[in-house]
Amino acid sequence: MPSPTPHPRPVSARAARTAAIRLLNALADQESADPLVALWREWSQTAAAVKRSCRTAQKLERHLFATIGPPRIVVPLDPPSPQPVYAVDGHTIDRLLGTAAETHPKRTRLKRELKAVVARWEREADACGLTAARADEIAAARRMDDLLKTAAATPAQSLAGVVAKLVIVTDWGRWEPETASQPWPFLHGALMDVIMLTNKSGINPHIY
Repeated sequence: MPSPTPHPRPVSARAARTAAIRLLNALADQESADPLVALWREWSQTAAAVKRSCRTAQKLERHLFATIGPPRIVVPLDPPSPQPVYAVDGHTIDRLLGTAAETHPKRTRLKRELKAVVARWEREADACGLTAARADEIAAARRMDDLLKTAAATPAQSLAGVVAKLVIVTDWGRWEPETASQPWPFLHGALMDVIMLTNKSGINPHIY
């Protein structure tokens, strides 16, 4: 009696990505003309820049929290709340205290206090580099989004290009796991890339 055929073990996302990057690095010289390989390289560098800026910003933000506290004030309520109630903007103060005329002086005073706290936070954030780190993070994230759109619309010219496109979309899925729509343009594009490359190789040239 023949032994049962073993079921193939599923490939982990990490193992697939590692193998794909190893292939891209191995084919770097031969496939350097494929624009998707260059896009993947820039994508990887930009993603690393986002991570660095994010880590720097988080470290600086924790420092400011520990030294001057967050940019907020306590809003005293009547009757008093068992736990401190905070406001980070004027709308929250109005919501907590109401907009009746009798609360106007109190709300005006609290808004002045909040404005001073926020101004100090912004000065300290500029001085310690937090503002610059957040700006770098935002700029790199926008560049990642541009690269993602470009990669989805760029036809692969080689097998390495198809792999690069798929690595970009799997990396993007790790960054934005809650978004379900983005992979489909990549997968449709990668499928068409494979068909085109197969056609160029002379296999079934009238496949589509």
